[in-house]
Amino acid sequence: MAPLIKRLSSESVSSVKINGKTVSMFFLRKKIAYRFKLIHEKNVADWNRHKNIIYVSRYVEKQDLLPVLVHECVEKYVSKKYGFDVDREAHRVATAVERRFVLSRKRNWRRHEQKISVTWRRENKRKIGRTRFF
Repeated sequence: MAPLIKRLSSESVSSVKINGKTVSMFFLRKKIAYRFKLIHEKNVADWNRHKNIIYVSRYVEKQDLLPVLVHECVEKYVSKKYGFDVDREAHRVATAVERRFVLSRKRNWRRHEQKISVTWRRENKRKIGRTRFF
């Protein structure tokens, strides 16, 4: 399993496009496309195991949206295709691909990670399941 993870981590995505509420890209010479929705998402982004949709926090800044979508698309794809554990193997591959994508766009990786961390803290400040009074 480790050689496969290493090989997949060295791959990159190409032709990344957002068309309305759909993101598409080529990964491993295969086109992958998913719908996405901006919501209050406590993990910055996540994907539905049964539907073809990715949920992204509405607090993610516009310039960081594409790398986050790349991460989630690759994570969903490799976990489904290769049966990887989402939190360990698929996340590791997706982070490596996301990093390569950010660097290919001449952006700073550490700055991107800091902004995502700020988004995570902002989302998690809300109490999950808290009663709202109107």
